[in-house]
Formats: sequence, C-alpha cells, structure tokens
Amino acid sequence: MSYSSTRVACYIGYIVQAIVNNFLPLLFVMFNTSYGLSYGKLGAVVLFNFGVQLVTDILSIKIVSKIGTKRAVIIAHFLCATGLLLLGILPRVMDNTFLGICIATLFSAVGGGLIEVLISPVMDRISGERGRGYMSFLHSFYCWGQILVVLLTTLAIYLFGIGCWYPLSFFWAAVPFFNGLAFIRVPIVEDEPEEKRTPLKKILKTKSFFLLAVLMFTAGASELAMAQWASTFAEQGLGLSKIKGDLLGPCAFALFMGVGRIIHALIPERIDIKTFLLTCGFITLACYLVTSLVDNSIVAVIACALCGLGVSATWPGSYTLASRTFRHGGNAMFGVLAMFGDLGASSGPWLAGLVAAAKGLKPALLACSVFPIMLILILMLYRKNNMNEV
Repeated sequence: MSYSSTRVACYIGYIVQAIVNNFLPLLFVMFNTSYGLSYGKLGAVVLFNFGVQLVTDILSIKIVSKIGTKRAVIIAHFLCATGLLLLGILPRVMDNTFLGICIATLFSAVGGGLIEVLISPVMDRISGERGRGYMSFLHSFYCWGQILVVLLTTLAIYLFGIGCWYPLSFFWAAVPFFNGLAFIRVPIVEDEPEEKRTPLKKILKTKSFFLLAVLMFTAGASELAMAQWASTFAEQGLGLSKIKGDLLGPCAFALFMGVGRIIHALIPERIDIKTFLLTCGFITLACYLVTSLVDNSIVAVIACALCGLGVSATWPGSYTLASRTFRHGGNAMFGVLAMFGDLGASSGPWLAGLVAAAKGLKPALLACSVFPIMLILILMLYRKNNMNEV
C-alpha cells in the first residue's frame, strides 16, 4: 500500500503545529501596546499553551487507545481550527482580553498536543528502516510552517496594518480544517495490539528512557525559549522594526532549524546520532551566550538565527533514539516523550517571560542558557553509560 498521501498529511500536520505555536507570539508586541498585557502575562499564555499540551500528552495515552489513532488525529485538527477561530473573536468581544486568549489557546493547545503525540508515531510506522531520515524530514515541516506563518503574517500586517490580525486568525484556521478532512481519506497504520507492545511501565523503569525524557525536556526548552521570544527580542531588545524583527528573528531561526533537520535527515546512518546531537548542543549554548551578552545588534540577531541550527536535531533525534531503543514502545512511549518535550517547551518561554518582566530581555535569554547546558550534560551522560540502540 502506498502511503505518499499519508506522508503529505503528516507534513501539513506539523505545519498546523507551527501555526498553533507561533502565530500568537507574533502578536505579543501588539497585545502589549494595544491591550496592555504585560510580558509576564504573555509568557503565562505560552506556559498555558504548552501546559495544556502537556496534560493532553498524558491523557492521550488512554484516550487514543480507545478511539484509535486516525479518529484522534482528525479531532486534533478540528480542535486547532476552532482555537484559531476563537483567537480572532474572543479577545475583541470579551472585557478580559487575557481570558479570551486563554480560552482560544485551550482549544488549539489540546489539538496541538494530540498532533505532537500522534503524527510522529504515524510516520514512524510507515517509514521502515529509513525512520531517522523520515522523522527529521517530518519535523522540518514545523520549521517551514513557522517561516510561512511569519512571512505571511508579517506581509499582511505590513500591507493592511496591525488591525488585520484577527482576519489572519480565520485564515490560518483553514489549514487544520482542510488537513483534518484529508486525514479522513488517507490510510494510516494503527498502533500495535497491546499484547505486542513493550509495556510502558517497563520502559519507564529503564535508565536510558529517563535520560531521553530529560533530553526531550531540554530540547523543548532550548528551542521554544528562543523561538517564542525571538520577535519580541529583536523589536524591543535590539530596537528593530516589526518587519525586520520578525524576518531576522523567528523567521531566520526557523530557516536554520529547518536546514539543520534536512541535514540530519540526509546524513549517513553510520554517523553516530549522539555525537551529532552533542555538537548541536554546543552550537545552541554558544548562540544563547552570544545573543544575551554581545551588545552588537547584528551579531546578536545572527546568533539568534543560528540557534535554530543548534536546536534543529534534538527533538526528532530524541524520538529516533527512543524508537530504536524501544522498537515496540508505541503511542504511549511517544506520548510520554512529548509530555517531557512540552514541559520543556512551556518552562523555557515562561522563565524567559518571568526574567524579562523583572530584568529585561537579554538577562532573560542568559538565564535560559541553563537549558542547553543541561542538554549537553545529559548527552555526555548518555554516551558515557553506553546506551546502545537495540
């Protein structure tokens, strides 16, 4: 059976994930200046988004086993579409703008959490021995989706003004809606029967999975702390315009992250993935330090962009290591890994927002350098203990 249409739907699924996670942060400055929302509250929205995704990761382990992968993927897309529609409505009609944003985020975050849990194992089950290449190529579409969101949103705001932000919410809602319809038609491979899967309790007790879980946490925190605040940092911290801030901040970050994931997909299987990930960790740390400590705005923006290259392989690479070590882990294993990734993805931007509200944006990014440091230490420990793939 050909799964080419399934792969395309999976690729668009990660574009949906990028829309859910990156459209709202592009509006942070607008919500700050026009609606009076502090950076602390905006950081709390990001925390709420990934916090809900985290809870969804946990609950999905039981829910998906009952309703099936295909039905869950379809529901996830329609929830994302609903959340984006509400984002364009509720903040404008409710007296409490912050609450309106949170309600809209609730729907899209549940959908995004399900997509994160389900799309990767769907791809893994139809990819055979080329799992590493397909997995990293799949995750690169998150980056291309982020670039698409930044470019089209920035272009629309440039042409029509910041007041067009809510029609843009309706526009972006169309992507998950139509991809949800696509998943109704495409074939997928459901998870293995329970009797053939490695019990989750057995996986959770292993040292290798513990290290992979912490690796996912640091990967999520390192990626999202920079990605979610790149636009605001470029505008407020470096004094760039909205257009330049978006293009040289999150757009360039996503471009380098996508390129890094393509490189990861193309490198020969004989190259040790753990060494590759460790190299990425050092690149990420260097970029955090340069961005937060160097006064030259051009150098800082370049470092911000190159950070995307550093974080590119850590999330899909962690999935690949887990899939090779626990070949019959199934949706449950990916769900737990996604939970730790989302925990990091919520903690990183939240810490950045907390420190930014008290000390400023550059000290915030310096504080977040703790995450790539943790990532490097975990990878060194993983290699030292010789956690071989089985």
